[in-house]
Amino acid sequence: MSVSGNLMDFLDEPFPDVGTYEDFHTIDWLREKSRDTDRHRKITSKSKESVWEFIKGLLDAWSGWVVMLLIGLLAGTLAGVIDLAVDWMTDLKEGICLSAFWYSHEQCCWTSTETTFEDRDKCPLWQKWSELLVNQSEGASAYILNYLLYILWALLFAFLAVSLVRVFAPYACGSGIPEIKTILSGFIIRGYLGKWTLLIKTVTLVLVVSSGLSLGKEGPLVHVACCCGNFFSSLFSKYSKNEGKRREVLSAAAAAGVSVAFGAPIGGVLFSLEEVSYYFPLKTLWRSFFAALVAAFTLRSINPFGNSRLVLFYVEDVETLIKETDYNGFPVVVSRDSERLIGFAQRRELILAIKNARQRQEGIVSNSIMYFTEEPPELPANSPQPLKLRRVLNLSPFTVTDHTPMETVVDIFRKLGLRQCLVTRSGRLLGIITKKDVLRHMAQMANQDPESIMFN
Repeated sequence: MSVSGNLMDFLDEPFPDVGTYEDFHTIDWLREKSRDTDRHRKITSKSKESVWEFIKGLLDAWSGWVVMLLIGLLAGTLAGVIDLAVDWMTDLKEGICLSAFWYSHEQCCWTSTETTFEDRDKCPLWQKWSELLVNQSEGASAYILNYLLYILWALLFAFLAVSLVRVFAPYACGSGIPEIKTILSGFIIRGYLGKWTLLIKTVTLVLVVSSGLSLGKEGPLVHVACCCGNFFSSLFSKYSKNEGKRREVLSAAAAAGVSVAFGAPIGGVLFSLEEVSYYFPLKTLWRSFFAALVAAFTLRSINPFGNSRLVLFYVEDVETLIKETDYNGFPVVVSRDSERLIGFAQRRELILAIKNARQRQEGIVSNSIMYFTEEPPELPANSPQPLKLRRVLNLSPFTVTDHTPMETVVDIFRKLGLRQCLVTRSGRLLGIITKKDVLRHMAQMANQDPESIMFN
């Protein structure tokens, strides 16, 4: 072979194993870039020969976006399933739902009408293990039995997780982020992003988090998303035969993993750009945004935490509430049973929204259903036009817990100029503290130590 020969002719070998890398070796970035350039040149030249070759060229150009779409869909779906499974198995250590054993504690009590505010965590459909086994809910024996079963369930989950990882997929241990950074820098670790690792990692992640160990699912979700990216990239020759192009997909998959872990698509892209990726071209940046957004929207549509199960109101109910009270706003919760806080709606914005809807939207009447969800509720065919008020809902109102010192509450009101602040406990609404309450407290505590006073 002459020195002036084309380098691509040398690289274009007919043997299938030529151009691959051994395990625990480093890829040649320049070689992978040259091979991709040659492949693109051949596709461009063939696209002028026939219509079919032109269509194949278009499919090759769009394959990157297709892979990003598939990664986002699968990563978001797995994250939603993991959240639902963790919620159920965590509550399984305490009891079980009699009507449907696959329901968590909160899901089991959603439809119950026999709960009170004081005992809002109790409902007849949910029974602790002591109630189910020995028909006792109070007393020392019931407490000891519940405690022992809680420990046994936690040990069982942890043992199953360790056994599955040790026997079937040793690469599934750990968060996976250091190894993914190594892989994205060009190192080859065969099997670390395989299908078997994806399956075991997903199952054991649920078991480990449910067992109560001091481990989170944020880091492992990045590993899970990268396994999804490796799986889909193997379906397209553009990425399966080029390790450099494969790492572009894995960089975007890492962004999707952070997106579903924290609900922050932009943060996921920045994490992949700044912390993980070694090679991050501009086109990968936009594809990473796309994959992260698809993953976040998929997770949101699954709605593992039930944030869309908001109480429905009639227009006349809200108008009556506004007319009979002089409150500046109203907190919105998931349901009457769960009392989980969703947001806060200002009085003025509710009045303007209802007024504009009556003037501009046809079919809005007093018995129209009002909802604060993204999607409209399922209503009978003869129901009037529903009114969506999601846009007037403040999804991140200022909140304090019932254990927040009153000195801190006063400081928050003074520095932020708040008129009211919501009081919560574990995400559940307890009440509202207003500016007048703070001023009244300051007057009463003028001769006392504020640090010794807790808000109760």
